[in-house]
Amino acid sequence: MTTAEIKAITVSRMHTPLAEWMRAHPRIADILGAVPFIIVSIIIGLPAADVGEAGLQDPEGALEWAILLLPSLLLIFRRSLPITAVLLGTLGTTVIWLVGLPDYTFATAALLYSAYVHGREPFGRNVAIGAGIFLTGFTVLGASVGQAPTFVVALVALTMAGAIALASNAVNHRNYLDEAERRVEQAERTQAAEARNVVTEERTRIARELHDVVAHGLSVIVVQAGAAQRIIDKDLDGTKHALGEIEGAARSSLTEMRHVLGVLRTEDAHNRRPTPGIQSLAELVKSYEDHGIVTALEINGDERSVPSTIETSVYRIVEEALTNVLKHAGPRAAAAVALEFSSDQLELSITDNGRGAAAPASDPGHGLMGMRERVEVIGGEIRI
Repeated sequence: MTTAEIKAITVSRMHTPLAEWMRAHPRIADILGAVPFIIVSIIIGLPAADVGEAGLQDPEGALEWAILLLPSLLLIFRRSLPITAVLLGTLGTTVIWLVGLPDYTFATAALLYSAYVHGREPFGRNVAIGAGIFLTGFTVLGASVGQAPTFVVALVALTMAGAIALASNAVNHRNYLDEAERRVEQAERTQAAEARNVVTEERTRIARELHDVVAHGLSVIVVQAGAAQRIIDKDLDGTKHALGEIEGAARSSLTEMRHVLGVLRTEDAHNRRPTPGIQSLAELVKSYEDHGIVTALEINGDERSVPSTIETSVYRIVEEALTNVLKHAGPRAAAAVALEFSSDQLELSITDNGRGAAAPASDPGHGLMGMRERVEVIGGEIRI
């Protein structure tokens, strides 16, 4: 659904105050709509000798007036009882022709139109078409026996066919607008669902980023604080170094958190720091040597540009893995990071010589879960 289509539908559904009032009061609107037809029927009936001279006090005259006005009066019920109205109107028109009363076919044509448009589909449409064919055929029969001029046949046929054609066009237009509005509503629901998905994905991404930043920083702080506590009475320089590492880790984590949270506060790309990626791995791996881990980084294959989502995932997975080594591998641990580019894939492996299962049990947290989510998002596999 395009913007132009939506605007066209909006314009098509617009109504004037009068139209809105008529929609709110359909019975009054139908009565007012029937008044012109009733007036025309009276004007046509007055010059006729039999009808004009017969007063309402004369039962025969009253019956003739009732028959003559019947199609016009039935327009009052054209929307509330469309099928009944068109059937009675067709019967009344037939009687009018049989008894030779003056008549015009526009009121009956309006009843056909209403039955087609407001009747239950497809029954209303079939009744309207059937009534039009019957009246036209009846006129043809009258002309064949000399009771109706030939031009009357053409007039009735054109009137009935015109009413059916207008009704068909109105129904098609209404169905088109209903379908278009349904498509607009469906498009709006789809857009809303997509927007919710985007928000959910962004929240998940930010949650992963915050977890990685906080987990890394706090892990360093915990390890260095424990080391400082153990050596504070016998190694002043070592204690100072540990405290410096704690301060550096805290500052770095705060900076990273400001960067991540800044995405939520502004859309200004100039105020954002570059997202860490493969080019930052060397600095990341080396930083863990300052925390007592022997590290190594090896990149094999022909380096090439990869999507930023993959670069960020690689960086964060390495960071999470090295943080786990720092927390659980024990003293004098060593870790190696290997990244291999091939023609159709990128393989990352992180190994260490830590205590493994011998490490003290702790809360597993969300680190490994975050790794798995990152890999699944970019369509990769993870083996732990």
